[in-house]
Amino acid sequence: MNIRCAILDDHRVVRDGLTLLLNSEEGIEVVGSCASRDALIEIVRDYEPDVLIVDLDVPGCDSFDVSEDARCEQPELKVLALTAYPTDNNISRAIGYGFAGFLTKSEPAEFIIDAIKAVMKDEHVYSESVRARMLQSIAEPKASILTPRELAVIALAAQGCTTKVIGEKLGRSPKTIESHLTNAMRKLDVRSRVDLVRWAIREGVVQP
Repeated sequence: MNIRCAILDDHRVVRDGLTLLLNSEEGIEVVGSCASRDALIEIVRDYEPDVLIVDLDVPGCDSFDVSEDARCEQPELKVLALTAYPTDNNISRAIGYGFAGFLTKSEPAEFIIDAIKAVMKDEHVYSESVRARMLQSIAEPKASILTPRELAVIALAAQGCTTKVIGEKLGRSPKTIESHLTNAMRKLDVRSRVDLVRWAIREGVVQP
């Protein structure tokens, strides 16, 4: 029996490319691809896929919650993340939601095919770069080394607030705010306030 796959991705070219790739592999069949929660749930109900390949940046829906909804319909469904954003936050959420694997979109076709077959054997599969981030996170979870005050300052900085405005909002002097920013940059090994904000947004610590 073929391994039945469903695909959730907002880019048509990605869905079509994956469908063509997987359907060319003996023993694997794509039963549906879509870019929304409702369409995915319909596919799951109608075709009962074995594996869901899900992008983590789909406008209009939280891919983690959507995957959970799909698994409520099909409890044996294996979820495999395929994303261009292997951030610490995404990796942590994927593990928490019980994903069977986490792959980056830079992987070769053969790796994706092998990953699908592996998760059907109850194995967990990760891209090498994802494994490296997981190990680094275990060794030094960067977000956790920041104080709540430093995180609050970074969050306001990410919203475009100046040092003066951040100080007013938090009831601290501009000098104290600068100190928090400097300490956070030192802990995260970044060189500028811009890099600090980029790190926080990229890792999902704060929203832009």
